[in-house]
Amino acid sequence: MPQLPDRKTIRLQHYDYHSKGVYHVTICSRDRKYLFGAVIDGRMALNDLGEMADKNVQAIPGYYPEAEVIEYVVMPNHVHILLGMGTETDANYGVPTVKHSLGQIIRAYKASVSRACGRSVWQPRFYEHIIRNEQDLMETISYIRNNPKAWDKDDLFTPFPSIP
Repeated sequence: MPQLPDRKTIRLQHYDYHSKGVYHVTICSRDRKYLFGAVIDGRMALNDLGEMADKNVQAIPGYYPEAEVIEYVVMPNHVHILLGMGTETDANYGVPTVKHSLGQIIRAYKASVSRACGRSVWQPRFYEHIIRNEQDLMETISYIRNNPKAWDKDDLFTPFPSIP
């Protein structure tokens, strides 16, 4: 059996990803292929797979009541999601509850999109940033909203995209 490479965690050590908070998540398509559509005149034009990715982001709170999708955008080869955790309140104690970790929710999202199209469409991992204050939150919302307009300056932009 071939030896798998050792992967180092990119998560913040000793941080509880079940905790209440706001997270900016970026999920890239496998090999960063342009799978979800194209940016045309600064606006994202989703194809069928992009529509599926979009619909599944919107469905997250229906499966995970403790999660709120604050902002998101599906781009040609990645998805940005600003996710609030701990928005459901425990009826007995009146405190926010988080039943699922950020990783569990993102894995389920990735699996639902892949399952719907019959193949894996994502890179194995995802990037997350813990929102630390109001300014960080506002800058992240602006970044996500303006991502299609600034597509040609994005780190994930390639001038000659791979064709799936």
